[in-house]
Amino acid sequence: MVGALSLMGCKGSSPTLSGTGGAGATTGGAGGSSPTGGAAGHLGDGGSTGAGGSTSDGGSTSTGGSTGTGGGSGAGGGTLRDCFPACIANLRKACERPSLDGGTCISAAGMNCYSNGVHETAESVDGGELVTFTEPDGQTPCYRVAVSLSEERYETTGGALVAVVTFDGSLYTVTCDGATTTVDATNPACAMITEASCASATSCPP
Repeated sequence: MVGALSLMGCKGSSPTLSGTGGAGATTGGAGGSSPTGGAAGHLGDGGSTGAGGSTSDGGSTSTGGSTGTGGGSGAGGGTLRDCFPACIANLRKACERPSLDGGTCISAAGMNCYSNGVHETAESVDGGELVTFTEPDGQTPCYRVAVSLSEERYETTGGALVAVVTFDGSLYTVTCDGATTTVDATNPACAMITEASCASATSCPP
């Protein structure tokens, strides 16, 4: 299979801030609140808990701040990421290959089988390849990519064009929704499992 399909989204983290309770007067100061976790699909760092305020004579003690929650992780281990713009990220958000830091892959019986259940197959079409990715059940088609020497065309399973990707060295140019975006393939935050990482096997796991 053509090895150009190699990008995934970026990992974000929310900042960590500590709130400090105010000094007690007749009542204690309010505890500081922490930031919430990262946006969906990104790994957010939980915020620190705010310290309670001090108590004066007859005053009440303030409560501590709340703790932020972290973002979700993709199936198969590692944080779900996609460095491509939303047109492609939304197309494959339910069936993307695992990130490089949290997934595995085996190659068997003419397909690549990823640890999150996604399967990848390719067939020769008009001098190039038509690569199909399944949903995590390993059976239901999710999206496909028509690959040639000069470009990749991301399509729905019915063949509707979603985006066109061209490449010049490590730079990918993505055109979709009337806009053009450049993505640097060398960004380590974009690394994902590809067929180059697959170990040979006689069959995919059930």
